[in-house]
Amino acid sequence: MAATPDDCRIMLDAARKHGKYYVVSQNYRYRPVTWTMAGLIREGRLGRIGQVKIDFYKGIDFGGGFRHVMDHPLIVDMSIHHFDLIRFVTGLDPVNVTARSWNPFWSNYRGDCSNTVLFEMQQEVHLLYNASWCAKGNFCSWDGNWQIECEHGTLIQENGQIEIVWIEDLYTPTRRETVALESPQLNDQAYVLDEFMNAIGGGPRPMTVADDNIKSLSMVFAAVEAIQTKRTVPVMV
Repeated sequence: MAATPDDCRIMLDAARKHGKYYVVSQNYRYRPVTWTMAGLIREGRLGRIGQVKIDFYKGIDFGGGFRHVMDHPLIVDMSIHHFDLIRFVTGLDPVNVTARSWNPFWSNYRGDCSNTVLFEMQQEVHLLYNASWCAKGNFCSWDGNWQIECEHGTLIQENGQIEIVWIEDLYTPTRRETVALESPQLNDQAYVLDEFMNAIGGGPRPMTVADDNIKSLSMVFAAVEAIQTKRTVPVMV
């Protein structure tokens, strides 16, 4: 959306002032795997979310360019998609964040491209996000691998495959269920564009308008501040 919170606010205020839709292409929401995860959580059978872990590991060399000279290439350029998915899948907004970043000695990025980020979400849910763009192996899909632990069991998503481990007792698994993916009517960018065109034609408000997206982007800015200050930072919208 923009590189600074102030620039984001200017753009959002301009859209509001002129009564226009400003839609951001958070296309990761509209993929079968993330669409299915969000549907399963909102269905409610797993019960209340308690804690979440997301792992994102890639070894990516862009061959130079802006990403290789950014201060926080992974958090700023990539993690915005995962942070938006956090809100979309869990239905929760962030409260505060603690974060650390580093660069392994083999990294060809100037800025840190390995990170651990801990978000405290609404309802006292804690979410741990481990990510690297200079990983040496155990690569995952671009959506990351997820473990969403709830009162009745755990939703596990690894490389596009979803499984639910049901737990009726305190910690003892009782059964495992492989979940078939459900697809939105359109995928990725096509969904965003179709929703936008419908909206300007008089249809409903798009899900990823700037008013909503700024909440996801605030997670990025707060995570960067937490890294720089080594403090827990509130996520302000």
